[in-house]
Amino acid sequence: MTIKYLFILEVYSFDNIFGYLHIPVDKYILEVVEKELGIKRPVDAWSRWDNYDEYLKYQNDIREKICITPLRWEFKTWLEKAQEDKIGDKK
Repeated sequence: MTIKYLFILEVYSFDNIFGYLHIPVDKYILEVVEKELGIKRPVDAWSRWDNYDEYLKYQNDIREKICITPLRWEFKTWLEKAQEDKIGDKK
């Protein structure tokens, strides 16, 4: 998350490693990944993942389904989902 914020705030570009960075996982991302990419949600809550192999498999499964760098996909996807939920709350 720190790298994401530094990038968004244009503190540093991370050009040399940007494509390798992982997607920050939260409830929005878990929901979209399952619904739109067809990747099953892990049994444990993201905050309780202690198996690095499971975590890495989840990150790699997402990478196989998207056609842009993971963080660019996450930026767009997270914002769209947050806005969708905000609109839904107003109804």
